[in-house]
Amino acid sequence: MRGEQARAIDDARIAMRLIGDTSEFPASLHVRLMTARVLAWAGEDDEAIAFLETLSRGYPGVGPATIVRDPFYSTRLSANPRWRGQEQSLNAEIAANRPLLTMPPRTQ
Repeated sequence: MRGEQARAIDDARIAMRLIGDTSEFPASLHVRLMTARVLAWAGEDDEAIAFLETLSRGYPGVGPATIVRDPFYSTRLSANPRWRGQEQSLNAEIAANRPLLTMPPRTQ
């Protein structure tokens, strides 16, 4: 956001290499989410979306709302057709799981 896109992209990719595939869950998840944000805002849409697709389907991963409701992704990527497809898929997943959040009243 300070006009240093090339450096931000390089730093994000270095961070991903440093965590590798064996880092602990909280740290690796945080780095992956931040990398996707940096790449999205630096104009590397396809790479950012690839990270988000992996995070929405893989392990370590995040729930669909973490991605689709985050304005750091949706604001920057909204014009990208690939993002719109992912957004639609994640919103459908949220809708499909909504009934699970409504539990019937407990009977005694």
